[in-house]
Amino acid sequence: VTVLDSRLPSEFDDAHLAGSINLPVASPGVGTRAGWVLDPDARIVIVSGSHAEARQLACALHAVGLWATPGYVLAAGATEMDGFLPIARADSWNVEQLAAGLRHDAVELVDVRDTSEWVAGHVPGSHHIPLHRMRENPGANLPVGRTTAVACAGGIRAAFAASLLRSAGRSDVVRVAGGGVFDLPTHGVELAPGA
Repeated sequence: VTVLDSRLPSEFDDAHLAGSINLPVASPGVGTRAGWVLDPDARIVIVSGSHAEARQLACALHAVGLWATPGYVLAAGATEMDGFLPIARADSWNVEQLAAGLRHDAVELVDVRDTSEWVAGHVPGSHHIPLHRMRENPGANLPVGRTTAVACAGGIRAAFAASLLRSAGRSDVVRVAGGGVFDLPTHGVELAPGA
């Protein structure tokens, strides 16, 4: 099964079922984003903070044809399963930490923004994998041995994409929170326009 955790990224980072994917139910276009990335034949179990949020996410999944949702579990119950099921934690960086990593050439940046955002300005040498293409390329071509930071414009898409990369087997992934690529120039990292 695919475990889809609908909580906020900060709650997900604190404790989640290992291998689960973080797609906050409050994110814009939650159903569409799930439809872009999740296998249409996958059975999806939802982890949620409340019964209402679980039902809301299930409805969003059904609206895009993801019907195999056999049930949900509340997050409190899921994280209490430690000892029975593996619980994981995840890291996040702020924009300043990302900028420091880029200036020291110590990080691989995955930019999951749309193409129009990328063309408006991106970090030279970063990897452009728009969120809607993550199913095709879950980071298989990314170098290993370095931290992979995932960024977007504000943080929600980055959280989703970072959890997808982790569920695909990468352990060295952090999400960028509290800002995004367009905030980097204020921290000394210049952006380049164009494709």
